[in-house]
Amino acid sequence: YDKFVAQDKYLRSHKGQYAEAYAARSPWVNRIDFRWAHNFKFNAGKQTHLLQFTVDLLNLGNLINSKWGVYQNSEISNNSRILKYEGVNASNEPTFSMATTSEKSYDYYVDNSQCWQLQFGLRYKFN
Repeated sequence: YDKFVAQDKYLRSHKGQYAEAYAARSPWVNRIDFRWAHNFKFNAGKQTHLLQFTVDLLNLGNLINSKWGVYQNSEISNNSRILKYEGVNASNEPTFSMATTSEKSYDYYVDNSQCWQLQFGLRYKFN
């Protein structure tokens, strides 16, 4: 238990206290997206038409570093259920056991949606 609490920044600084609501859910994640667009105007008869080409780079940070822009979840630590209530002992004191065997609170959520993505777009606008 002490080893698990010591590795988590929030638990370590609030040891012996009640956890605030949603305070230890999961670490903050920054995702940066980038879009570049270029317009091509041309005339067809009396009308002006617009052709727009776009390039979108989603989760730019993940392209630079594989751990940036990736969510972390607490599934590895039994969804933050650290202790399991076992009942009371002969002195009427509650007893607990460790509900998780993990030594860390969070692990990276590995999924294709967490990886950087590149997409191209083409839009034709008339009128």
